[in-house]
Amino acid sequence: MEVYTVLWKDRHFDTTVFVFSSEEKAVSYAKIMANKANRWDYLDEKMTPEMERAGWLYRGSYTPEGDGLRVERKILDDQEGETIE
Repeated sequence: MEVYTVLWKDRHFDTTVFVFSSEEKAVSYAKIMANKANRWDYLDEKMTPEMERAGWLYRGSYTPEGDGLRVERKILDDQEGETIE
């Protein structure tokens, strides 16, 4: 089963993960939260080839220090380690 995770990393609070059932919902949430957290008029959404190869679907960094959110597609597995379809 595919899920889409939003990983929110910020130096001022614990890393948080949010799980969504669709890419659209995850990317929309990440963009909204990145814009809300953008207090310094700094939002970098550029993706590098390395990020794309790693499976990132969106990146929104809202500080020059790199605080931000990213979206990735993940596969949920059962306890035996076999993919659930």
